[in-house]
Amino acid sequence: MKSLATLRVGAFGLVMATQACASPAASPSVIGPTPSAASPSVKAPTRPPIAFAPISAEPAKRSNAELTIAFDPAGAASLLAKAPTSIDFSRQALLCIFLGERTGPWTISLVSGSLSGGVLSIRARETRPRSGAPGSDQASFPATCATLDRASLPAGSLKARAEDTTSGEFIVEATISVPAP
Repeated sequence: MKSLATLRVGAFGLVMATQACASPAASPSVIGPTPSAASPSVKAPTRPPIAFAPISAEPAKRSNAELTIAFDPAGAASLLAKAPTSIDFSRQALLCIFLGERTGPWTISLVSGSLSGGVLSIRARETRPRSGAPGSDQASFPATCATLDRASLPAGSLKARAEDTTSGEFIVEATISVPAP
């Protein structure tokens, strides 16, 4: 049986060895997350997912392919054939994709969106006209618009890119200036 003095010396040596090997970050005064990691201001903001809500408005005719977002009524009026009245621009933004002038009854629809690495990725579905379909020799200006939650977009410069869901082909891209809320 060991003496009490031997146990005390052994315990003291163990405490000293533990303190000598411990890094400053592991010392009792800083156990747990560092103040900057625990601070809510350092955390990346939680944004709602990108979700498109269809609108019942006709997009304006655009000769060139374009992807744009309006954050106010004046910007939205330039994207639609008739100025919108039902969009709450304090909470919503208007996103429009224009395919440009095409021959035949092309269509485009928004499928989904996501935000990753500072890029807004939009998945859309282009539908080509069937050969011999009525109006297949007439000019069309396919476009689609929808609203999305402004809070889902970070303020500042944002790259946006639209691709076709079926072919994976590039449709259009843009750099959007997102105003602070």
